[in-house]
Amino acid sequence: MNNITLPTSLASWTLFSMKSSKKRNIGIFFSVFIQIVLAIFFITDIVLTLMKHHSFGTKAIFGYTIAKILILTFLTIINFMIVLPITNKLLAKNDDLKNNQKSSLAKHLYDVIQNKKEMSKLIWTNTWINAIWYSLYFLIFGLTFMLLIPGLGYPVLPGVWANNIIIAFAGASLIKMFLFDNILVPFAFSKEANKYIKCNNVANYLWIILTLAFYFLILIILEIAVYLNIISGWTDMLTITVLFPIIFALMYLAKAMIIIAANKENKNKNVYLAAFLVIPCYEK
Repeated sequence: MNNITLPTSLASWTLFSMKSSKKRNIGIFFSVFIQIVLAIFFITDIVLTLMKHHSFGTKAIFGYTIAKILILTFLTIINFMIVLPITNKLLAKNDDLKNNQKSSLAKHLYDVIQNKKEMSKLIWTNTWINAIWYSLYFLIFGLTFMLLIPGLGYPVLPGVWANNIIIAFAGASLIKMFLFDNILVPFAFSKEANKYIKCNNVANYLWIILTLAFYFLILIILEIAVYLNIISGWTDMLTITVLFPIIFALMYLAKAMIIIAANKENKNKNVYLAAFLVIPCYEK
C-alpha cells in the first residue's frame, strides 16, 4: 500500500466522506482540532499586534512565542502519527468507496491507492504549498516577535515594520486556510469533470499564492531599505505603485500561457476562458 501525505485540511475532508467509525471519528477530531488551534494562533497574533503587545512584557511575549512553537511542533507530530495513518488505513480498506461511484476527494484518493490512478496535481501542489507555508510561519513569527522585544540582543526593528509582517501573514493564512484549503480544493473533487482542463486549478492556485508571496517579499525588502535610509518613503511608494501591477500582469500571463500550453492538443473556447479568467474546474 502506498501511503499518501496530505495537509490536515484535506485529510479531514477525506475522512468526512467516509462511513462513520471509531477510527474515522478520531481522525476527524484531531484534524479539525489542529485547524482550530492554527486559526486561534493566527487570530491571536493579529489581536496581540493590534493591541501593541509590547505592553504585555518581554517575558510574556517570549513565553507565548516559545509555547506556540512547541504546540505547533506537537500538532505536526499528531498529524503525522495519528491523522495521516488513520486516513491511509481507512482508504486502503473501504468497501463503501470501492462500490461508490460518486465523485469526492476520498474516492479520488481511494482510486490512487487501490487502482493506481495518477494523483491530482492540485493535491500535490496544495500539500507542498502548505508544507512551505507553515515552515515560514515558524520562522517569521518566531523571528518577528523576538525582534520586537528589546533586550534580547537582537537589533530592534521599527514596530510598524514587524507589525505589518505579522498582520499580513496571519491574515493571509486565515484566508488561505478557510477559502483554499477547506472550500475550493475539496470542492474541485465534488463532481466528475465533464470538460477537464489540464493544469487549470493548479495554475490559478499558484498564480494567486505566488503573486501574494512576491508582494510580501517586496514589501519586506522595501521596508528594510527605508529603515536603513537606502531609499526614501516616496521612492518606496513609487516602487510599489509600479512594481505591483507589473508583477500581477506577468504572473497572470504566465498562468494563462501554462494552461494553454498544457492543453495544446485540445484547444477550444473553454481552454481560453479558463486561461484568461479565474474559473475553477472539477478534477478528474
